[in-house]
Amino acid sequence: MSTDREKSSRTIAIICLGITILAVLLYSLSRLPLLLVLALGGAVGAIAASLWYLLERGKRITRLSASFAAFNPAQELSGWRYDVLIEQAGHLRPARIWREEATWHLESGEEAIEYQASAPGSAPAMADYELERFVRDELRPRHITLRCCGTCSYFTFSNISRQMSSGWVAYCLRHASGPLLPEKDAVHLWHLCGDWEPGE
Repeated sequence: MSTDREKSSRTIAIICLGITILAVLLYSLSRLPLLLVLALGGAVGAIAASLWYLLERGKRITRLSASFAAFNPAQELSGWRYDVLIEQAGHLRPARIWREEATWHLESGEEAIEYQASAPGSAPAMADYELERFVRDELRPRHITLRCCGTCSYFTFSNISRQMSSGWVAYCLRHASGPLLPEKDAVHLWHLCGDWEPGE
């Protein structure tokens, strides 16, 4: 989502560019020196507004990067456990999911499932991709449905959120109101709330 300052600078740049084009066309017909000055002024205005837009966009991307960096996957690497729910044979039961190095763990009562998220020595894949593989390879064969934000239909990434968080953090569309902001709308892949709905 663009900020108000980005939108203002983009609008000014478009208006100035329009003035420049119109002034050049009129100058080519009439050769009035005033129109040439107007065209040059419009061109300078368009360039200045474009630079302003690029600066504002750069600031916003920097702020977003910092916001998503706050959801540091180091928590998962150190074994931080998330409370989730699993559904099996029509019954819901509590479970915990966590990550130790490249291994994912899902534990519910006496049942424990381990999943090797990435091959030893290889670069880790995006976390959302690993979750998809975990569900497909480990849970579906056991007829288990995992309830967490990453499997919820309201969970959606922006390009920035996915890249900056390595697939760990996205937005919750269920609770969002207005422009999506990391401070109020970002959720972790393994978070769970009472409004979970099955994804596709």
